[in-house]
Amino acid sequence: MKVFKTLTLSMILGAFGVLDLSWAKRVISFTSVTCSGSNKSMMILECSVKPVAEEQNGLNIVMDFFKKIESFMLTYNFSIKIRKGFRSLVNGDKLDVCKFLNGTKTKSNVMNYVIDMVKHTFPERSLRPCPLIGRHELLNITAGRPGSTATVFPESSYRVTMKYSTNEDDNIISILLYVVSKDIKE
Repeated sequence: MKVFKTLTLSMILGAFGVLDLSWAKRVISFTSVTCSGSNKSMMILECSVKPVAEEQNGLNIVMDFFKKIESFMLTYNFSIKIRKGFRSLVNGDKLDVCKFLNGTKTKSNVMNYVIDMVKHTFPERSLRPCPLIGRHELLNITAGRPGSTATVFPESSYRVTMKYSTNEDDNIISILLYVVSKDIKE
């Protein structure tokens, strides 16, 4: 009888443990960002990470394009932290962002996934087709939404590197972004 009571207590406590974990919410938060560029096509006016909620930081990038950008390419690398270093998960080279934004090239599953993760916080008309000219403010950009399958990343730290270029300017902007995915209790 004593074994039965111990097993019952263990099952009840285990059920509470499982329920407690299932009530956790996955949050993707930006921890730091670094931006650099050649200043041939645009100026970076702001590049920062700021708190937008208790457990989540948003990304702020403000750019001023002083040359009209008709087309630009993206090179990216998405890495996960394993032990003391980062290991590449997905990378891509020379993805034409303008063709992606105007719908003539939609075969990038990675870009579709990333855009789906962040588009709910992008300012209206910021994900419009090229050309790009003038000031562009990307403020309080967060990744994922509550209940979204886009936030189902393993709990870990991630590093994202992005480099945008044209034929005339091989470094419009380079972005190094560190991200953490973690569970929080509501």
